[in-house]
Amino acid sequence: MNPGVSKILEIELSKLQANAYNPRTTMDKKGLASLEKSLERDGQLQTILVRPIDGNKYEVVAGMRRFLSLKSLGEKKAMCTVMEMDDQTAMQRAFKENAEREPLSPVDEAAWFFKMLGLKEEQLFTSKQYGTDTTSKSFEVVPLPTETNPQLKALASTLDGSITSHFIEDRLPLLALPDSMQRQVDDGIPVEKAKVLARLRLIGDKKDAQEQMLAIWKNWGTKDLESLNEQVNITLENAKKKSEQVEKELKTIEDNLRRRIKNLNEEFAKVVEWVNPKSAKGLWSQIPQEVRDALAEKVELDTTLDKPDDAFEFLDEVITSITRDNTLDERVRDIREQAETLFLGQKHLRHDECAYCGTKVDSNRLKERIRATQEEIHGVEESIKKKKSLRDRTEEVQRELGDALREFNTVNSKFEAALKVLVDSKKLTKAEADERRKQMGGGQ
Repeated sequence: MNPGVSKILEIELSKLQANAYNPRTTMDKKGLASLEKSLERDGQLQTILVRPIDGNKYEVVAGMRRFLSLKSLGEKKAMCTVMEMDDQTAMQRAFKENAEREPLSPVDEAAWFFKMLGLKEEQLFTSKQYGTDTTSKSFEVVPLPTETNPQLKALASTLDGSITSHFIEDRLPLLALPDSMQRQVDDGIPVEKAKVLARLRLIGDKKDAQEQMLAIWKNWGTKDLESLNEQVNITLENAKKKSEQVEKELKTIEDNLRRRIKNLNEEFAKVVEWVNPKSAKGLWSQIPQEVRDALAEKVELDTTLDKPDDAFEFLDEVITSITRDNTLDERVRDIREQAETLFLGQKHLRHDECAYCGTKVDSNRLKERIRATQEEIHGVEESIKKKKSLRDRTEEVQRELGDALREFNTVNSKFEAALKVLVDSKKLTKAEADERRKQMGGGQ
């Protein structure tokens, strides 16, 4: 069968299936009941428009209510007009047939336009791309971003002039309303008031915008259209001021963050210098060789530090290793034991002989050994003091870096929070927010 050529066939209902693009999202139960009575009384007077699809099946293009009513009545077959058509044509025919037979709800129209245009939700909830005054005194829905204009005109042209691009643009923002309100449009909420409420989408953040819609409708829904519009304008103006205040605060935060980043980088540079094995003023040039040898087994001395966080953890590892290292403590304990033995021998020395065993002892040599041992004890104790001093200095370096890190993280959290507010309100795109982060640079 060629596209556009049709034929009438009696087709089993089991071979028919509903389409996914029917513009009528809800069926009127009273209308369906009335149609069923008509079908029982008079039979099927009008065919169902279908198109062939894979597997010897047919898709209902128009006549969904007749299809559902016949199934409800337990009928097995239906008279159908079969026509080959592509997806685009099928969607257009479905819309026109439904709209001509019984007017679609404004929200159903909006949903169908939205689907046909392939729009995204963020094109409804945005304030970034609008040049018009958000506090307009008119009741017109603020237009969609200008890049959608060619799409709107193209869609309108396929509907044989029965619907204009302005009408499509007028309907689409209704989809910004909360689901509970969408179901009431034209049946509890007048379309003109719904259009005014939909302007609150310019707040940008969907959750915030819809909460405001619900609140204003609850408190102002019974007022006249002009009063409702005025309240919407006030809400939009407040949202605009809030956004501007956040932007102002963000600039202040950015200045503060730059200072914190500078300070953090300076502290980070100190740490890198302090732990650099080749530095003449660093940790490794001053630490006792015994401790250095012991640490070399536990800490990678030539570690490359790329970030302040890594440096802080590395210093923590160094401090722990220095604290736990007992090489010098064990050594001084051994030397003191040797010294005690020498002192005991000197105490019992009588005329170069041991008072107990009579062994000959060179008293001068014994004194020399005692002196050397005392010097060695003193030297090791100095090394222990030096180790403690280096540990204290390393802790100080770590503390200064930690303070800089905490200050940076505090300000950076405020920076991220401000960016989120602006992104959520669509004052900044995610790409623009990323660029602001990139401009900050920093030690992280």
